[in-house]
Amino acid sequence: MEQKEIRFIDSKYNELFRIKDGESIVVNVFDGTTKEFKCDYMDSHHMSIGGHCYHICEFAEFMERNGNTYRPRAAPFYTLEKIEQEEFQFMFAPQDETQNRGCICYVRGDFGSSADERLYTTAQIENMDNYKKYKTADFNRECDNLINYLRYQADTPILKSRSEMARAAYETQAERFASDHEIAGYRVTTDNNVFYFKCDPRHGQYNVYCYCYDRKMLKQYKEMQLENQEQEQQGMENLNM
Repeated sequence: MEQKEIRFIDSKYNELFRIKDGESIVVNVFDGTTKEFKCDYMDSHHMSIGGHCYHICEFAEFMERNGNTYRPRAAPFYTLEKIEQEEFQFMFAPQDETQNRGCICYVRGDFGSSADERLYTTAQIENMDNYKKYKTADFNRECDNLINYLRYQADTPILKSRSEMARAAYETQAERFASDHEIAGYRVTTDNNVFYFKCDPRHGQYNVYCYCYDRKMLKQYKEMQLENQEQEQQGMENLNM
């Protein structure tokens, strides 16, 4: 049976996040208090929140009028993590396509030339086996929620616009790609996945690449890389003896 999902939007119909039918949200009230509400699916545009029926836009407008914000109760706290220069390799296609890095898929997007800087995205596949195994409904929801969070709700909304992307890289002192300092990189780690964001605010470019990895498989790949490097180093030292 297909899992029903409840969609939360803002008053402009931008999707903020999705939760499973029966899960809860936490509302941060303007006075500093928080409240938790169980949510039940009614149809694609209606939901029951705390026993009250709302249209998805009606709820968004109600929250905005009262200065409240809301998020999934079970949502991780998405944090933009600093990266090292060598981690940029995980934001490009692999040099050795025979090695499995644990990439589930990657999403690329650009803001186009629209005045509202709408983000246009497409999903691409690096490894079909990983895609079939790990691209579950839970993964889809987490990936979409993360991208929408970094676009509409984060304190550092790197995907809101080109100008916000450039400003965020400067203010956070993000790691810059050595070969092109206009490109900044970030990492977000969740329970099961690792997301690498490559951000380029220039016109005429794909402004963002989000490479999505299974966390365990990526860890194994990194450990294998380190082991190979140590073996190569040992081999060089033996030659010089």
